[in-house]
Parts: sequence; structure tokens; C-alpha cells
Amino acid sequence: MCEPTGRLLAALRELGAAEVRADLWIACSGGADSTALVLHVAALRDSGRLAGTVGLLHVDHAQHDRSETAGRAVAALAARCGMALRAARLDLPRGAAEAALRDARYRAFATLLADRPAARVLTAHHADDVLETVVFRARRGAGRRGWAGIPPRRALPGGPLVLRPALAVRRGALRAILAAHPDVAVVDDPTNRDLRLARNHVRHVVLPALRARHGAGLDQRLLDIVARARDRVREREARARRTLAACACQRAPWHIDLTLADRTTPPELEELARLVHAALCGSAPGTVWLHRVVGLAAAPRGARVAAAADLLVERTADGLAFVATGRAPPPPAEPVSLGAGAAPTPFGATEWVCEVLADAVPVDAPPTAGPAFRAELSAAVLVGARLRVRRAGDALRIDATGRGRPLKELHARASVPSWDRHRLPLLAAADDRPLWVPGVGVDAAARPRGATARRVVAIRCRAACGIDLPPPAY
Repeated sequence: MCEPTGRLLAALRELGAAEVRADLWIACSGGADSTALVLHVAALRDSGRLAGTVGLLHVDHAQHDRSETAGRAVAALAARCGMALRAARLDLPRGAAEAALRDARYRAFATLLADRPAARVLTAHHADDVLETVVFRARRGAGRRGWAGIPPRRALPGGPLVLRPALAVRRGALRAILAAHPDVAVVDDPTNRDLRLARNHVRHVVLPALRARHGAGLDQRLLDIVARARDRVREREARARRTLAACACQRAPWHIDLTLADRTTPPELEELARLVHAALCGSAPGTVWLHRVVGLAAAPRGARVAAAADLLVERTADGLAFVATGRAPPPPAEPVSLGAGAAPTPFGATEWVCEVLADAVPVDAPPTAGPAFRAELSAAVLVGARLRVRRAGDALRIDATGRGRPLKELHARASVPSWDRHRLPLLAAADDRPLWVPGVGVDAAARPRGATARRVVAIRCRAACGIDLPPPAY
């Protein structure tokens, strides 16, 4: 096994892509880099060092006259290596921007592998791509994360995980395997020589000029800087994940509350905001949005950062509230009968479950304290109970002798955010009286009394088991 193949195997193991049941798909354009990656992975599989299944993905960008030739070359390579092939063709105009092509390509990967949620896509990004990336970012004033280079992992929204196992391998070493397979066709993309494209200008003009000025050791010095920056980014992200576990609460699939400590620094808050954005929106945020969110830490309560990618951020008494305004559909307009037993009753983005408890509650017991999405009600009042959205005029009696208080007033007193008031349903009796309003309380007439068996009704949001973070990028 040659050195590049061995380094690829080590990277695949580190990325968790060398397990027995790994479902791997190599993104192959038909060019030299991706074709070489296919041959390396095929050698690992044939030698028994890679036990998972391997297939090829080809996305025709339709940006040059040789794109169909490249598609045929990839099909021949798949047949030669005994790999399945899935292909797609993009419908973008000639000369489309690099970012638009990249985003469309990733969307195509997700579509091609829609039936394989556990799949991992391998790309042929290598160390020379890392150099080009950091030089390109440095010209634009990159920060520490920018100097960390290309991340080894990228989670696609609603799609597979993209892995880049060749980031530590130089272009020449990766392609050396092609010399042993002269019969394998490689189709060069003519757009790679178009100096009007920013990356091509860096590759063919900027980097050669820097090497001529600073000597042959420039590449390694830059890669050493990248390695140190990557380690720092990895450490910061790990700390942010631990902080989220301790200081964040996901009250609903669209809503995360983050408690801020006095010692939270702007860089730490920036990393926290980045992770929350990834959890709620499935993508990385922009730099401007991050800076505005960090500024909220010193803002008064109620200050907001307007929605970006449907994500609104508000300064609260304890920290920040992140709300994905377009993530969850609104609850249905018509009421839904509350089901009995363990089977959940879906209502919008929530699920409701009834559970009968065998023990009893004293007559004068106060309202049960506990999570806002859990309540104890008398079994008698649940006959014919149903779920519905709030309506004008809804009221709740918070004590047995008092009059009903308007729900709008109670929501405000309980500090229930306006976005949750509209999305979270309430439990109503057969005659439409509110029995329980999550985050506010249970109507006095619905609370269990005396020896009456009590029933616990729990609202469960489908994603409320924890913050669903993508895997670490570095």
C-alpha cells in the first residue's frame, strides 16, 4: 500500500468512514483528483482494508462542452471498479458563480441519496486545495476559522455527511496512482483554467508569485499555520458544545434558549451562536449576522437581531432566545381529539401523550410544579378533550375562587414568547374551555382533587429530546 493510500485509510478511520457497514459514495467529476480518489478507495476495498459499500456520485454541471464526455468517463470508471453509480445534471446557465455551482452540487448529492440517510459522501479536496482556500480567505481578511482551511466534515441540510479524507495529501501524491492505470480516462475541466474565477486566479497567479517571493518552503509553512488554527478552532468548538449542554434549553424544535454567564467572552458567544444556527437552520451563519448576535450580549432586554435564514435572536433576561421562524409549520386550524394510551397524538410540530397514574393527590394540593410541557389533570375532565390553537377570549382560572384571567395576560406574566404562543396548542374540554395551556398552567377546575385518579398529560415536541447538532466540522 502506497503512502497516499495509507494516509487516506487513516483519515477514513478517523472520520468514522471505515466501519464494516459504512455506506460510502465518492463524488467523482471525471477529473484527475476525483478519479485518483476512486482508485485509492477501490484499492483499499479490494485489499480488505475497507469493508463498507462504495458507490460513485456524478453531478454534471453543464458548464462546458466536455461535460457529457466526463459523465461517460465516470460511468466507465464505476463499471471498471464494480461500483454503483448515481448521476444528476444541473440546470444552471453557463458561467454560473462558483458558490451557486457548489450549493447546487450539494443539493444534488442530498437528492441522489435521499433514500440513504446514513450515507457519507467522499470528496477529493486535498492539501493544495487547502492552500488555495487560506490564501483566498487571507486576501479577504480571514479570521481564525478562515485560517483553519477546509473542514474535514460538512453536514448537508436534510442530506448525507460530506467527508474530505485527502486534506493532508498533496495533489501530486494523490494523482500518482493514475500512472499505474494508464487506461483510465481522465477528463480535464477547461473552466479550471479560466482566470476570471477567483480560485483559478489564486491557483495559477497568486500562489506561484508567493512561492517565487518566499521560497519553496512557503507551502509547508502555510500548512503548519492551518494545522495550528484548526486545533484552536476544534478546541473552541468543543468548549462551545459543552457550554450548550449545560446552558441551553430546546423548548421546541424551533426555539432554543441560551443562558449567558458574566464570563462569556465574545469569541465564545460567536461559537455558541454558530452552533445554534447549525442546529436550527442546518447551515453555517454569515459573519455579519454573527457579529450582530454577539453585540446582543451588551444590549437591553428585548433587543433583537432580525431574522437571517428565518432565524430570529432576542436578548432575554438570562441570555439569548433563538427562534427559527420558518422551521415549524403552524398548528392545524381545526381541533384534534386527544388520543388515549401510549400512542402520541400529533398536532402541528408537537406530540401529546396521556399517561394514567395510579396514585392520588390530596384535596388541597397546590398546582404541580415542573416542566412547562408537563401537567397533571383530573381524568374526569379529559373526556372529549381536544387540542386546538388559542382563540380571542380564551381565559384560565388560576385558583378555584377567582375569575378567569385572559390568556393574553397570563402569557405575558409567564414570559411565554409571542412565537410560542402562536405555535403551541392548548388542551380544551369538550365544551371548548381551556384546561391546560403549556407554559402557563392548568385551569383550577381541571386539577386533580381528593382520591380522584390523576392523569398526566405531557406535551412532547418531536425534537425536544435535545439540541440536534451536526458533527464537529474539524
